[in-house]
Amino acid sequence: MKEVTKFAVKLGGKPIALLTLGLSCLVVVVSLFWQDQQANKQLQDLQSQYQQQVSQQIFASVSARVQAMAAQVASTAKAPELAVALATQNETLIAQQQRTLSSLFPNASKVCLISATVEQPDPSACLPITFATLNSLRQAKKAGSAPMGILGLGTDKAYLLLAH
Repeated sequence: MKEVTKFAVKLGGKPIALLTLGLSCLVVVVSLFWQDQQANKQLQDLQSQYQQQVSQQIFASVSARVQAMAAQVASTAKAPELAVALATQNETLIAQQQRTLSSLFPNASKVCLISATVEQPDPSACLPITFATLNSLRQAKKAGSAPMGILGLGTDKAYLLLAH
């Protein structure tokens, strides 16, 4: 910076020296501001990449668990004891099967068996039977299973619906 000032003084006095010094300072400030902006942009890009990677890892983990659970439900749904309990509508057998299923799915807070013959919504059933539940039961009757659904999302009473 001293060299620039000395050069300006040699060129013709204080006004040019001050102008040169002012321009030099302006260049330095603009340069620092530009570098700060570039550093902020790089930081934002890195944060965005990190968030995307974390989201992808969470999605992969949840997807793997959901697929494993769906496979376990599909194989469990083939048990003849379940068919007998639901066909006979025997409350004792149904309760016994629900306890058995609860032990197979320890992370589930509640397991409910619903007959595919249910046709009407019933908010007081083991789990609320909604139109979405009825739709899943109809799909399961036709195709053998229905896509997994999350009902009551965003509430304390949210649940996972698996129909086979």
